[in-house]
Amino acid sequence: MSKYYDTYIDVKNSPRVIVFLIVFAMMLGAFLPGCSSSGVSGPASGEKLCPACPCQETPTPGSINDPYLLRSIPSTIIDRGTGGGVGYYTSLAFDSNDWPHLSYYDLLNGDLRYARLEEGEGGKNRWRVEIIDQAGDVGTYTSLALTPDNLPRISYRDETEGKLKLAYFDGESWHNEILDQEGNNGLGTSIALDSAGYTYISYIKTGTFDLRFLTYTGTGSIAETVTMGLGQSVYYSTSLALGSDGTPYIVYYNSLLGDLMIAYRDFLISQWISIPVETTDDDVGRFNSLVIDSRGSFHLCYLNDTRGELWYSQYDPDRALWSHEKVDAEGSSGSYCHITLSARENPVISYFEEANGDLKVALKSYGRWQIGRYDTAGITGTWTSIAVNSQGAIGVAYRSQNPDALRFRYIPTQ
Repeated sequence: MSKYYDTYIDVKNSPRVIVFLIVFAMMLGAFLPGCSSSGVSGPASGEKLCPACPCQETPTPGSINDPYLLRSIPSTIIDRGTGGGVGYYTSLAFDSNDWPHLSYYDLLNGDLRYARLEEGEGGKNRWRVEIIDQAGDVGTYTSLALTPDNLPRISYRDETEGKLKLAYFDGESWHNEILDQEGNNGLGTSIALDSAGYTYISYIKTGTFDLRFLTYTGTGSIAETVTMGLGQSVYYSTSLALGSDGTPYIVYYNSLLGDLMIAYRDFLISQWISIPVETTDDDVGRFNSLVIDSRGSFHLCYLNDTRGELWYSQYDPDRALWSHEKVDAEGSSGSYCHITLSARENPVISYFEEANGDLKVALKSYGRWQIGRYDTAGITGTWTSIAVNSQGAIGVAYRSQNPDALRFRYIPTQ
């Protein structure tokens, strides 16, 4: 089942609109603090977040490398659902043509949903929204990845059956299947794909609260226990990333200890190793996210529950050392955090500030964090997911409550 939402005039195919936007944004840029009118800064000058504009919209892939166009393009509502309740457990990815794709949960109807931006008729782009699975209460804990052919694969939990499921599109139709039949499982899923097309998923088994790892080859799956007994928490969260050699790394929250942990498979001894990311008396890691850069350095964001702060940790493989730092201590910040890397491999984090109910984004460049509020209308910015496309444009998907909807916006940078 599909439905469409039109967005705006396709600037890629409308020269007059392009000229107008460039002229308008150049004039606007002269009045925006922190955003010069000289375009994207060079490699030697780092990156800067530009202030959020009141007029932002979803751009056409291929046009957003122009900083003036990017600065003048506002956020859009992707899906309001049928009476609200959409946008939970959101996961965002860009394909090789820079079109955004999202998976998310419809709480009101108990459905797994998927949306992608595509070219429409009459010079307009449109969001195509599909219900992927509606057999029972399905679609919590979604995680989305795209194959090299831009085909989506989504891991999620079937609440009715209590199982980990995978939804995938083969180019013609969607397919859904249960991957782990052992017990009640599928909480906190995180998905990753390797170059061979294999699918890897981290998740948690209920009851025993074991951390699990599954390999899916397309013809079958193998599930294994990484570590046992994570405690009990209503916010089950794992984050999976693959190293350049294929080693899986899983960040997770141990609620018994209140620790942020990282597990990895040691192929030399054929065992999983699990260690704390940071040794602290604070309760940290309930919300967490991991990404690995081209050097093999780990970048993590997470919530410090004790202090109500967003924190960041980095592992330097050359020195074999972890570093930890506070990113944002204002207004109980850090829940629903998600991390990616900019075009220059600087960490960028989307997250929610509870005190004001705002979507915030933090970018680190040359040792300093820049923080901006990018949606302040009512309570907005929960269930964030952030990604960067091939041109370096940063996109954020998130849930808003006023109105009740799934939203998407680009974050302008210099």
